[in-house]
Amino acid sequence: MDRVKEPVNWSALACQAFESKLYEIQKLKEIRTMTNVIERLRASKRETESADFESGLTAGREWGMKSAEFKELERLSDFCRESKGGVEGWLELFDITHTNAASLAERVCSVVQGDDECACSDVDEFWEDIASETDREPAEWLRGFTEGAVAVFREVEDQL
Repeated sequence: MDRVKEPVNWSALACQAFESKLYEIQKLKEIRTMTNVIERLRASKRETESADFESGLTAGREWGMKSAEFKELERLSDFCRESKGGVEGWLELFDITHTNAASLAERVCSVVQGDDECACSDVDEFWEDIASETDREPAEWLRGFTEGAVAVFREVEDQL
């Protein structure tokens, strides 16, 4: 510092350096904080999806055991076999980024009824005794429902 011939406000320069470093540290903390938020929300999402799937699985098994007709279960089982291109192919059907939950509920209904185009009233009537509209909205619930119903059919299929 003694070698510099021009006047320099060392305090101001040091202050700027400190402020710059503090700003950098704060930004790193914010990034870490946002990373924590993302991790926490991802975990919450997984828990919700798991709960939705389990609820749907229970509803599907119950429907398969108590209400479903042979032909309905057979159609659903055939649909599952035909649509599975490995695990990815099956899960893609229920990937909400490719479609919306309403169309998934309609799709499951149309498969069960053997009708490519279900009217809204048919869809509502089908789901009315199975689940509320809110319950059947999550794609994971619909995947669970489908897998539960198909599991029931496959358990008894050879005995029919």
